[in-house]
Amino acid sequence: LGSCELGPTITGSVSEIGGDLITQSPQPNISNTLVGRMTGLLTVQREGEPGQNETTLRIRGQGTFSGSAEPLVMIDGIEAKNYNNLDPNEIENITVLKDASATAVYGVRGANGVLLITTKRGELGKPKLSISSNVGFNSMIELKENTSSYPYALAYNEALRYNSYTTGTYIPKFTEEDIEHFRTGDDPIFHPDVDWMDLFFKPTALQTKHNVSISGGTKLIKYFVSAGYFYQEAGFSNELSELAPGYNAQHSYSRYNLRSNFDFNITKRLTASLQLSSQVDRRKGQNTSYLLDKVYNMPPWPSPGIVDGKIVKVYDIYGGEILEDFLGSGYSLNVNNYLTTSLRFDYSLDFITPGLKVHSAISYWN
Repeated sequence: LGSCELGPTITGSVSEIGGDLITQSPQPNISNTLVGRMTGLLTVQREGEPGQNETTLRIRGQGTFSGSAEPLVMIDGIEAKNYNNLDPNEIENITVLKDASATAVYGVRGANGVLLITTKRGELGKPKLSISSNVGFNSMIELKENTSSYPYALAYNEALRYNSYTTGTYIPKFTEEDIEHFRTGDDPIFHPDVDWMDLFFKPTALQTKHNVSISGGTKLIKYFVSAGYFYQEAGFSNELSELAPGYNAQHSYSRYNLRSNFDFNITKRLTASLQLSSQVDRRKGQNTSYLLDKVYNMPPWPSPGIVDGKIVKVYDIYGGEILEDFLGSGYSLNVNNYLTTSLRFDYSLDFITPGLKVHSAISYWN
């Protein structure tokens, strides 16, 4: 943190976070683990849906007038299209280059800063097996507590009475008979009292993460192989699926990670590095728009919900179609498979001058 020498003639502002701190965080993706951990790194999380809850990163604000404001991301020296699907257990460290001198080597591509992600490599020695597993639960910071139908109806009529001082006419929405039914709860079909927040959401949602890796090496070859699995679900109640048999209403995100890094000592001066990685993620979610907003604003009396397998609506108001939207709009299923491979050769020229070497690299990303 602070000034760090990047080369023989330049210094720049650099921040670094180690892999140990990254794996300690229970966050679902890499960008979320960086929140609050580095100076000069501005973060905003705009979504909470599993698979879409990554954080927007800005290094010392926005460095371009037009186009993308995203920082350049390099994984083991190769530009990355998506870094949030990496398994944290694969990462050795993350370095953030923040100022112009630190990013000069990347030219205009580094105008918004640079994230350098280094993955783990094998070390000389016997094979080391590492296994990690954790299970956690997510919950909303605060769930709205809706009022019941009886005080709602009283307050609604009272508001209309006050409004009549301006309009000159008072027509109550609920009769005395309606209010009595709401009070006693003796007519749950035509005078329902539904807590929509309780119906749609549960207190906690499951999140689980597992990883197994093996590393080691000899004088000729060093290796690091890792396999991981991550699963996260949203906080929708399991009762929603029971309302429509055979229909799974839960939002979820799952990810499978596989990485293998190999380093070869071909000759005394020539070395090679081979990297293979694959990430497969699966995201399922509802097609309903503004669902949370609809649930928050849904009164307790327009519908008793589903009765005898059918959606029943007593009052036709805005937002009264919430169950129709949720159970009738279907869901989307997105499956992505990312494959990355790179091969690099390094040849030492220290017989000319100490530290001098040349390299060539080729990479493929699909």
